[in-house]
Amino acid sequence: MNRTHKIRIYPTKEQEKILEKSCSVARFAFNWGLERWKILYHCGLKTSSYGIKSDFIKTKKSLFPWVEEVGKSVYEEAFNQVGMAYQNFFKGLKQGKKVGYPRFKRKGKSKDSFYIANDRMRFFGKRISIPKVGRVKLSELPMFEGKLLKATVSKQAGRWFIALSFEIPDIPKHPIVSAIGLDVGISKSVVCSDGKFFPSPVKIKLFEKRLRRLNKSLSRKTKGSQRWKKAKEKLGLFHYRLQCLRNDFLHKVTSKLTNENQVVCIEDLNVKGILKNHCLAWSVANQSFGKIVELLDYKAQVLLKVPRFFPSSQLCPICGNRQKMKLNKRTYSCLCGYEQDRDYNGSLNIILKAIEDFKLVDKEALALLQNKVKLYLEEARIKKIVLTEELLCSSTF
Repeated sequence: MNRTHKIRIYPTKEQEKILEKSCSVARFAFNWGLERWKILYHCGLKTSSYGIKSDFIKTKKSLFPWVEEVGKSVYEEAFNQVGMAYQNFFKGLKQGKKVGYPRFKRKGKSKDSFYIANDRMRFFGKRISIPKVGRVKLSELPMFEGKLLKATVSKQAGRWFIALSFEIPDIPKHPIVSAIGLDVGISKSVVCSDGKFFPSPVKIKLFEKRLRRLNKSLSRKTKGSQRWKKAKEKLGLFHYRLQCLRNDFLHKVTSKLTNENQVVCIEDLNVKGILKNHCLAWSVANQSFGKIVELLDYKAQVLLKVPRFFPSSQLCPICGNRQKMKLNKRTYSCLCGYEQDRDYNGSLNIILKAIEDFKLVDKEALALLQNKVKLYLEEARIKKIVLTEELLCSSTF
């Protein structure tokens, strides 16, 4: 399997200039290849990324001599990206999807990054050798040991990073003895079917005021001026810190859940559709629902996705009764006497539905999972009885 480790690097001022030039060359090569492909395609001529790359190499010495100031893998990979962009475009058209035509990369808008081939890098302790740049200091050593496949250098919020991709042996699978259902939300980021929940560490109200102030400061500056660039850098740094907080929290939560459970069940949410609700868009985007599924997809031994339109929060896991639930109603109450938190009830229904459709384990493993779900329901029923008894005692006194 392939694993990637993103590490921060600390280049000198001279090395930073070469890195920025490499990003510019990669962007220029991509735009040049995209323009040439468009011209040949409209003329009715067939082409490929290899043909465009060979045309660029033939003319670069006479037309673009400054391209040779960076490593050759920087501009060669850009043409492969052009070919991949058109391949995805035509594939989407055949499948009937609404896809956009490949677009040019813009300076200041597109992500600054470039590719390095695996045979062009060498490790010297806590430093890595990059072509035309030299030895650059790493913040930490790579966590994976295996064959180095490729690397991508990128810039974010004024900081430089290198993403190293390794080929490592497959992780051995463990026998399936435990499963858990997850329901994502806004007030509680992740709610588990065993009663645990993880509140989001990024409080919206604490950061919203600061974010609005930075956005106002940027909008009041003249675009392109030095003060505008400084305000833009501050805003980018603030977004980067928020992103670090979210990623750190999500990695810790998903690692804990996948280490303790072999089967993880989650609802297949339509995140794009939810984001169209402008009352909830900011809160939903802050919770990173898509990122949670992405992390679980490669960390979990088995990831089961319940169908998108399954009414997980509207069903009673005991009697199966269904009732409509508005968003402001946070407690599920059934006619059978079952009463539970809305998100926790949803996680119970998700794991019950996933186990019904789960056909990949033997009978013993399936029986263990079903017994564990029965324990969850029994605990929920006991909590309900205890709460009612406490309410009766308090009302009598």
